[in-house]
Amino acid sequence: MAEPAAVSSHQLYKQWRNGDAEAGTAMAQRFSDWYYAITTARLGEEKGRGPFERACGVFQQGIAGLPKASQLVDWAHDIIAKEVDAAGRRNTGGDFPNAYTKNQSPTSLVRTAAAKLDAAQIELLQKAYSVSANADTIASLAAKSGGFPGAVYRARHALRQALQSEGGIDFTTAANPENLDWGPLPLYEAGKLASPAEERAFERWMLQDPIVCREVVEFAAFAHALRAGALQGKQPTARTGPKSLTPGTAPPPTRTASQPAAAPPSGLTGTKVALFAATAFVAVLVLAMVLVYVFRG
Repeated sequence: MAEPAAVSSHQLYKQWRNGDAEAGTAMAQRFSDWYYAITTARLGEEKGRGPFERACGVFQQGIAGLPKASQLVDWAHDIIAKEVDAAGRRNTGGDFPNAYTKNQSPTSLVRTAAAKLDAAQIELLQKAYSVSANADTIASLAAKSGGFPGAVYRARHALRQALQSEGGIDFTTAANPENLDWGPLPLYEAGKLASPAEERAFERWMLQDPIVCREVVEFAAFAHALRAGALQGKQPTARTGPKSLTPGTAPPPTRTASQPAAAPPSGLTGTKVALFAATAFVAVLVLAMVLVYVFRG
């Protein structure tokens, strides 16, 4: 089978229905990582855990009865959207230390890393992630730094680099600040996309790129800190810094043998959370063995 990232979710679904257990495992992982990225970005790791688990459960209960591959993405997105809406849709930010921040305050890490940014970058990030600033204000600022939304994404990338160099944060993706497809990413994290329809479209696009999902998860604690005002009143100064890592979430929901459950987000855990990574590996391995048994039986 081709690399999962190179195969669409529709193709994975069709391959699984035709008896390919490996495709079923890849599909389960793809949707689990996607659900985890959405709930973590919108609600934070802790508040998003319940919606994530429930969405995985609904997915595993219903996937075998889905009649057409063309319905897959809409059906799966409706599941997570309902859970997120019921949990408040999006938080207003906060200081949420986790394994990615090495259990240090993401607010402190952001403020330390900001010493590496220039005044224009700091102002852009202040406004872009502010709960109160509107899109026109952000676009006007971005126009002075190369255009909207690219300038916002480049400012985010500069902060990300500073978190690595000054705070020792271990981001695992190779983000490209010139990738126009990723331009709306900070606006999504900040809840600043133009409409709910645009937000839904962006989330559905995320499904096809596991790297984007991983990037969203790894930066989530810092995005929440920015939304809570980590850079408000901050001016460029000297330089220093702290550190990073990832989360452990719930075990996979129980499922019947014929249904590939959305597996825990093993691709998002990083190498330093050994216990969670091992649990995720075992869960995916068990899932693969069960599916092989089902299709051979």
